[in-house]
Amino acid sequence: MRDADGRPEHIPAELAGQRGVGLADSFNIIIISFFAAIDLGTTVVVAFSLAKRNGKRARAATRQSLALMMVLSLVLVFAIEQWGHLIIDLIAGGAEPKVKELALSYLKVSAWSYPAAARCAGQGTPKSRC
Repeated sequence: MRDADGRPEHIPAELAGQRGVGLADSFNIIIISFFAAIDLGTTVVVAFSLAKRNGKRARAATRQSLALMMVLSLVLVFAIEQWGHLIIDLIAGGAEPKVKELALSYLKVSAWSYPAAARCAGQGTPKSRC
């Protein structure tokens, strides 16, 4: 934000943190949506296979989907650890350096939840082990 003279306005620390989390969460939402899309596609394959009484194919599709999402989630964790600042720069644009710093910190921490999100995708039943 800028003041009336066009100079950058100082952001209090608590607001900088909130803005940082918001920036990082915009990227997190994209990743979780991607996992949900893979899960949805797998659900169709599994349902079709089970309707044809092909449990072997259904289990294979489930294993492949879980393996794919787990590998992708670990690659994303590595990429964010190495190049997270580029992602934040792309998302944040002209945000204050403190906001970008907090967003990067939050993104790096939250990226470690991606493997759990990949593992638990599609297991929203009360008896799930996630």
